[in-house]
Amino acid sequence: MNYFSRILRKFGTSSGDETYDRDRADSLTRVGKPKRDYEEYTPEKHETNLKHARYLVHNSGTTREIARDFVLYGIGDGILPQIDSGSEEWDKRAAALWKIWARKPEIRGMNSMRELQNFACTAIDTDGELFLLLIRDPETRWPKVQAIEAQDVRDDPDRMGETRNGIVVDSYGRPTYYRVLTATGYIDIPACSMIHIANYERVTSYRGRAELGHTVGPVSDVNEIEWLQKIKTRDEANIALALTMNQPDEAGETFGFQNPAASGKKGGVQRADPRSIAETLGGRVISLGIGEKAEVLNSNNPGANTMQFMKHLENNAVRGTGLPPEIVFDTANIGGAGIRLVVGKADRAFSLRQTLIIEKMMERLWLHFMTCFIACGLLPPPPRECIDWIGIADWLTTRRITVDNGRDSAATREDIKLGIMPIEDAFGAQGLDPRVEIERRAKLYKRIKAMADKEKIPISSLFGAFTEQQPPAAP
Repeated sequence: MNYFSRILRKFGTSSGDETYDRDRADSLTRVGKPKRDYEEYTPEKHETNLKHARYLVHNSGTTREIARDFVLYGIGDGILPQIDSGSEEWDKRAAALWKIWARKPEIRGMNSMRELQNFACTAIDTDGELFLLLIRDPETRWPKVQAIEAQDVRDDPDRMGETRNGIVVDSYGRPTYYRVLTATGYIDIPACSMIHIANYERVTSYRGRAELGHTVGPVSDVNEIEWLQKIKTRDEANIALALTMNQPDEAGETFGFQNPAASGKKGGVQRADPRSIAETLGGRVISLGIGEKAEVLNSNNPGANTMQFMKHLENNAVRGTGLPPEIVFDTANIGGAGIRLVVGKADRAFSLRQTLIIEKMMERLWLHFMTCFIACGLLPPPPRECIDWIGIADWLTTRRITVDNGRDSAATREDIKLGIMPIEDAFGAQGLDPRVEIERRAKLYKRIKAMADKEKIPISSLFGAFTEQQPPAAP
């Protein structure tokens, strides 16, 4: 890739992905004329993107931390459906079926729905995309999915020219088939049976680019500098003592004993043997010649300039992912209004990732779930007034990231009291289902009231939050 990039630059063009060129020496890069994204992002570039991004996620703490942060704050405990069809009975049955099905929705029976969401979120960072094949269990006829990674959707060497990086399109550019490499060869899967989870960069994109692709260059530089500094520090740490010798005086006399074996050295001065010193280390007495002294070698590596430069490279790597660098590295060094701005920007980035997962993955899975269970007879059709089957389910995300949970909770309570915020939004901000939480509150109140009536004591004595409200006096 480096050689190819240099050749292109020599003739006045660039490969377009300078982050993979580790030998760039020119300050000005000449680029070619603009092309459609599927023409620029060739299968070779796609493969290079996958290799570098996956390698760094497994071997760099910086890139791994970025990918884990998106999973931690974007997926969390999982993205769950909040069903509202207008029929409470249908909603409860659909919710119960979803809870059972989400335990093992994959055809292999190895991963839950939350794990599939984690895989999709991580794949957007490392691979740029993930494919889910919609199928049904051959025995139970329940809905199932099969995950397909990015390297398996590719062009067939025997049928080149039919696909755009593994995707067959019609005259309007709409995907009709996905060409997938299997153990027995290439097969074409209809687009209606495939979920393509990707964050397209341009309107002419057909494949997703790894969100961590930008970090390849800066993080590779950081890893190389760290490795060189470790070698240098390790070599210096291996030197315990350094022997130094005074110069002869003005009369030309030398200090120390004459050593016939050292007659080839200047002045024939007898020097201490480093091997004998190594043998006597460990608390033993070292005998040195006259004019010789032993000094401890103090290392100053890595220096302050090196650490500052490495920090700059790491910050540059994080900025390419949409996250503020302070979220990954320096949260403790910012405060006041600055920390709120940084956390607010990070919250927007995590919310965009959640929206991508919901629109590209969860809405299609919900439709697959409904149609298959209705066909099996385990779920009746939704009420007739529900024209949009996908819109039956709103999606509940994990708790939002915040700076001061106590302050935000107090502000939320005031908004609820003033009627500015409905209580459903307050539960949703905490990653809780309002219907479930209200039902739990009602059941808890009934149990507390029954116990208070049995013991003939006020409810507030058992639980102060349920203090009975007196009705207002009549005017």
